[in-house]
Amino acid sequence: MIRKQTAIIILVTLTVALIHLFIPQRFLTLHIVLRLLYFIPIILAALSSGRKGGLIAAGAISLVFSPHFFFHHASREFMVENAVTIILFLLSGFFIGSFRESSEIQLNKRLAEERMVVPVRDAERQRVLFYNDGSSLSLGTAKWFVGKHNLSKMSIVLLMVATQDREEMLADTMADKQQREREQARKQSFIDIRQVLIEGGIPEKNIETVVTTVNEKVPISDKIIEYLSEHEFDFLLLCKHNKRKSEEFLFGDTAIQVLRKTTTPLLIVKGTGEAIA
Repeated sequence: MIRKQTAIIILVTLTVALIHLFIPQRFLTLHIVLRLLYFIPIILAALSSGRKGGLIAAGAISLVFSPHFFFHHASREFMVENAVTIILFLLSGFFIGSFRESSEIQLNKRLAEERMVVPVRDAERQRVLFYNDGSSLSLGTAKWFVGKHNLSKMSIVLLMVATQDREEMLADTMADKQQREREQARKQSFIDIRQVLIEGGIPEKNIETVVTTVNEKVPISDKIIEYLSEHEFDFLLLCKHNKRKSEEFLFGDTAIQVLRKTTTPLLIVKGTGEAIA
């Protein structure tokens, strides 16, 4: 694969060099436009081989590009532009390669975290806080979790944070009806998740359910952090819904907010519906 990428980079470089070779020197404007094509192999090398590959490609292309300094009809401004171009070759190779390497480090770190199995201590039962947002993804998270971990020595607290908006507080009749519907949905969600955990091996006596209420102006993540600070847990389990970047920016994301605010170890399961990504 590396040889194939190197061959492509060399082929692109030679193609661009030949194009410049056969274009008459008097067409300086066309040369100025076409020299941008030299960035293509530099970018390819930096993305495929990192900082080192980007700098090597930039240095080689600078040598290939150097005959442009000897054009007979080139002005001083053209020579300065050529010198700046070579500097940009080297900078692009360095920074794009650095970005590629840092991205690879972050990816490897994320993959390692996803593959990590939370250790179970023999002498002491692990306490886990499982945030249940009432969605089908929370149920899918429970199913995924019981398939990945030994639950026999765990105790789990199922936490749900209910929000009460201003309209419900003002309209008592409507609030009562909506409250009953939400309460029924919460109960069913707890029942389904408890059943999954019990079938997965955790004793029923080790499962506790907690429902707390917050005002609509208080982020749910703050309530989760508050509960974590008031109790001792080994780690927090919660789900993250697949959202568009625009949705996360406008409406926020509970999992991301908790991740930024807490020092408690987290296990975040991402997906859509009951499907785990």
